[in-house]
Amino acid sequence: MIITEEIPLRLSSCTEKMENWRVLLAEGHPVFRQEIVKTIAEMPGMNLVAKVDNGWDVMFTSSQLKPDIILLDFSLPGLSGVEVTSLIKRGLPQIQVVILLDEENERDIRAVEQCGACAYLVKSRLAQEMPSLLGKLEEAKRGNDNSTQVNN
Repeated sequence: MIITEEIPLRLSSCTEKMENWRVLLAEGHPVFRQEIVKTIAEMPGMNLVAKVDNGWDVMFTSSQLKPDIILLDFSLPGLSGVEVTSLIKRGLPQIQVVILLDEENERDIRAVEQCGACAYLVKSRLAQEMPSLLGKLEEAKRGNDNSTQVNN
């Protein structure tokens, strides 16, 4: 488990009202993990507070740090992303869990929907789709959305 310093919030004219999201990244593959860290660092309003590489560390770290968002690899070692999400949503339902998929397929999407994750993103499209997802999470947080489920 690696706990990081928070990346300072950067504001632009289009993101002045952006929340300051505390993010826990859980990615099993070192190369993907580094790419996602770079993507998060470039996103206004996202502060990476920790990065872990297995499901057990997600459970421990999320209970200690209580992040706003967990970006969670679907196929983590230890406990899978689906198992972790089910447990997180029982104990810390306020945390928004976003499952990271290697590719979009019906079986994985169904599992994401059933475990209680608020959304999923395909890793190869993370940088393009994350701003839209953050906007939807902003709306849900402000109460403009009746549910915490964010559809892609």
